[in-house]
Amino acid sequence: MQIYKLYSDGNYFPKAKKSGFGGYIESQNGEVLVEYTEQIKESKYLYNFELLGIIRGLQLAKNKNIEHIISYCDDKNIVIKLKEIFEKNNYNISPNLKVELFDEIIELSKLFKSIRFEYIPRDQNKYADSLSRRYAALMEENFLRKYNAELDYSQKKFENGIKPNKRIFFCHPSIIRNSHKINPYLVASIRNKRIRKLSREQQNFEYSYLFNEIFSKNGQMFIRCFYYDKKQQLKKVFEKIFDVSESHTTHFCDFLSDNLKILKEKNNVRNIWISSNYRAINVFFEQKRKLPNEQWENFLNVYKSLNGFDKVFFHNLPFEHQFSPEIVLTENAKKKLDKEILNLDELIVRLSENISDKEKNKYFGAIIRHQLRNYKAKLERELEKIEIYEIINETVASLIAKGCTNLPIKQKLNY
Repeated sequence: MQIYKLYSDGNYFPKAKKSGFGGYIESQNGEVLVEYTEQIKESKYLYNFELLGIIRGLQLAKNKNIEHIISYCDDKNIVIKLKEIFEKNNYNISPNLKVELFDEIIELSKLFKSIRFEYIPRDQNKYADSLSRRYAALMEENFLRKYNAELDYSQKKFENGIKPNKRIFFCHPSIIRNSHKINPYLVASIRNKRIRKLSREQQNFEYSYLFNEIFSKNGQMFIRCFYYDKKQQLKKVFEKIFDVSESHTTHFCDFLSDNLKILKEKNNVRNIWISSNYRAINVFFEQKRKLPNEQWENFLNVYKSLNGFDKVFFHNLPFEHQFSPEIVLTENAKKKLDKEILNLDELIVRLSENISDKEKNKYFGAIIRHQLRNYKAKLERELEKIEIYEIINETVASLIAKGCTNLPIKQKLNY
């Protein structure tokens, strides 16, 4: 009796909101009969990659006229549920687990003379895991091609100096591109490794450095620009003060532009490495996010100030910046917190490991909080596209209809 082995696995890429599965069938003598890798296109099955991997493997096994098979999977919960169904005749499946997929496995099992489901540790299922990720390599190539095309398009818009009718990235010919920062097909550990590699590569060139601090004090906003020379020695500090009610982004971009022009013209700086504690604006300079249309002029000003530079790199400085006394405690606390925070990719990996129930609860809670933050941010972005006064008017009308008449903004509205 020839007993064949099916090894399957699946992967989910949170940032890309895509998943896939893969696997292979092996004979008794270790010969690989067939390999497969596919992307899951139906959004309702994005989180069911393990089951779909088993289903596809069983379909291929039947096409090969295999009669006896053992299916190996590294998801312990899936294997336990399948064992309950096939070994204990306990068909008690929650609707949340996609009953139709379990039903499909049951129907496929009837085509075999014998079938068994077994758990295999993740480190023994690496080849199936690599197959499940194979489709992502092609999708990553497509992503990088489209991303670079977006950057090229954005760069042309800045060169022409004409405000575009859609959001674009901040681009300049001298800016070092770092596509890994937003690459949705890289897990966190690989992404961070590639970002660090690019940073180390840049350290082979001679850079001057700018670090921009922004903070509030006594109702005023302060921007301090610290200029370090090629030997990473602090040479000059520029400062700008403005009222807290004024546009932070406008002042920040104007101040950065002025200082870049000074360094280029008076200090003959050609390669500049720039960083800041202003995270809300770093995402634009680091090309992680497209610019809001209303801030186009601000960034166009910075773009013009980059003309004449050979290399511009927006990234964390390769040395420790000493923060101003006003913010040193706050910024050090942020750095400590950043080291303790795991991103979504890392949280999912931790959750899938063989850990205690207490740790599982901890990581599961962190994933839920992460998703809630993303949902809140998505709602806020969508809200920006709606006319705010319409929402206010509708809310006020509803309150008045319910008898609320003493409203602080009623006089400003047409009621």
